[in-house]
Amino acid sequence: MASYTLKRLTNPTQLGSSASTIYTVVGAGLTVAVRQLMVSNVSSGSVNFSMHIVPNGGTTSASNLMVPAVAIAANSLITIDLDQVLVTGDLLSAFASATSSINVLVSGYEVVA
Repeated sequence: MASYTLKRLTNPTQLGSSASTIYTVVGAGLTVAVRQLMVSNVSSGSVNFSMHIVPNGGTTSASNLMVPAVAIAANSLITIDLDQVLVTGDLLSAFASATSSINVLVSGYEVVA
């Protein structure tokens, strides 16, 4: 029987202006259900947030850009419900339109068969 563990998949991470990996599924046979992103803009101006869901062995590209330039108002928090399944080697890569402005935290479930 599979076990499901609710957990914070990343610590709060401040994004730069170029795509960088914020989470990678590590562990043979591990499946992860990404449940929610908390994205906060800690700056005094509107900033765009973007995120890729990159399959194992892939690279960031237009074909896996799943959160495209969502505008987040100054000093605001948004939550994004994803409910997306990732498997070993898949990753999340994110960036902001301005450095040191966007913080992101990812939560979800680890599923072990």
